[in-house]
Order: sequence, then C-alpha cells, then structure tokens
Amino acid sequence: MLIPIVNAIFEENLSINEFLNARKSTNRNSPIKNISFRKVNEKIFPTIKLKKSINKYPSSSIIFNASNEILVDQFLQKNIPFTGIFKIILTILKDKNYRKYAIRNPKNINQIILIDKWSRQLTMKKVESFND
Repeated sequence: MLIPIVNAIFEENLSINEFLNARKSTNRNSPIKNISFRKVNEKIFPTIKLKKSINKYPSSSIIFNASNEILVDQFLQKNIPFTGIFKIILTILKDKNYRKYAIRNPKNINQIILIDKWSRQLTMKKVESFND
C-alpha cells in the first residue's frame, strides 16, 4: 500500500533517486535495504497502465478507490475472476459519465460521497453484467 499512497500524496513528484539515496543512509538491518526496483513489464503486468489514469483528473483516485474496494470484495466472494478486476476498471474508465465525475474537484465530504457512491453503483452494475 505504500506506493499507491505515496503516488496519491506526491502526485508522481517523488523521485526514486531521492528514495534510493535515503535507502543508502538507513540502518543496515532495515528491510528497506533489500528493496530493488526494475522496470515493470507491461505485457506481464498490464494493470501498471492504470497508474497514469489514477491522478489524471481531480476525482479519479476517489473513483478508483471505490471501484477497487468493490472489485476486490467481489473477487474474494468468488463472484469475479482476479483478471476481472482490471477488465472492469477499464470499462469504468470508458463509461460515458466517467469524465463527468472524475473532473470534479470536491470541496467537501458530501461531494466526495457523491462521487464515491456513483463509482460503487457503476462498479456493481459492471460486475453484474460481467457475469452475464
């Protein structure tokens, strides 16, 4: 969860080199010493393509989070396959109302709840149609 949280907070302004330099100065027994980074193979891990979409619009992360919570729960309940998570998120990104909600810059909790609710309802509809 650290990487998604850092991406959300720093909006891709975090330098991996700064992280690596901090890593060099840590205690030798720290688990961070054993971390290595490699370029992600998009053919093997196609979900990495979603990274750019998460912060594309002000409310994209709200939509992704709500949808992901529903999709992971549906996967754990064996209602969709693991690969269904990625496939359904792609259909949400292509939904005719996605941009309408994603471009909103929420000013209060009620606006966040509205976007979250829309995303959850759409996700459940996509799950139901996915299984048909």
